[in-house]
Amino acid sequence: MSTTDIIKEICELQPKWTSVNTPEMKRRGELIRKDLVQSLRSQEAEFKKALGKYSSDWGIEGSDGIGRKGQAPWVRIFSESMSPLPTEGYYMVIHFSADGSAVFVTIGHGSNNWSSDGSLVPFDDKDLDQITERGRKILMNYYGSLNGFIDPISLGGKLKGPRTYEKATVVSKKISINEFSEELFISAVTKALEMLAVIYDAVALGVDENAASISQTEIDSIINPLSRRSTGQGYGLSAAERRAIELCAMDQASQWLSENKFSEIKDCSKNKPYDFTALRDGKTWKIEVKGTTAEKGDVILMTANEVKLHRSESGSTVIIIVTAIKLDRSEKEPQAAGGIVWAEVGWRIDDWIQDPISFRILRKN
Repeated sequence: MSTTDIIKEICELQPKWTSVNTPEMKRRGELIRKDLVQSLRSQEAEFKKALGKYSSDWGIEGSDGIGRKGQAPWVRIFSESMSPLPTEGYYMVIHFSADGSAVFVTIGHGSNNWSSDGSLVPFDDKDLDQITERGRKILMNYYGSLNGFIDPISLGGKLKGPRTYEKATVVSKKISINEFSEELFISAVTKALEMLAVIYDAVALGVDENAASISQTEIDSIINPLSRRSTGQGYGLSAAERRAIELCAMDQASQWLSENKFSEIKDCSKNKPYDFTALRDGKTWKIEVKGTTAEKGDVILMTANEVKLHRSESGSTVIIIVTAIKLDRSEKEPQAAGGIVWAEVGWRIDDWIQDPISFRILRKN
């Protein structure tokens, strides 16, 4: 069966829902848990590309209820490390309206938790609102829009389950069954997975509740995109985009140094905890450069080694922050240009508030 045939048959069975395992509900369960999952797996290459680094432990599963048949069956695609269970984390999820008139391609979040007696308890509405709003803000910060995933989700179910799924939805794209095409559906799923990877980046960096899972190497790679060890992605930006921004900032900083009586400017960014050395007034200065697309540079990330350097040589280093860099994602390789330079010669890092966002915890011998 094609994906289109599977989706349409599920939608035809939706109005025949009952909580007991009738022949119609048994067939719907096979379509959700086996046929649709298998059909989506045939798009593995495209889906894994969309998920990026989170594809190494990707998974796909469907459910039509635990015990009794659910009114709102679903199929989800996820990273096991980021969402090991449907009750945890963000994931891409396909929902079906109760009357079978539409399918929804969404990004959602676990909407229930396990109680001490082993039963599922829905999250408080306030908590779900905060979780879904966090996801939308992450996407807006990255894309500037929600990429067409702006349709209200209305499953039409009268039970608690469908209403809870609606509340746990971050973004949604509705596809009417009368207008359904496999191309449109797969394109929507692929785009949703790309967006999910952006949310996963934010969660991995500690924007969400999982800050303790960040390794020092991951933080270093986000802070120093030009470093040889940089392989990961950070909040809202791919490694290529961060590199483009940092290269633009380095160019702007080099020009500023030349215009402000610095000479013998040397790029040290690949192997030192600073970006340039330069000579002025008979002294060799160590120079830190940070770049951002934000309008202000009031918050920057630094590695432990960078902080140590600027503390030990307080008042004898230079900080250059290039803000308002414009990022162009229209080409295959992202491009960055422009920016406003702010600099301080003789920087004293302890004049700034240092907020540790992660610690490496070592076991005592």
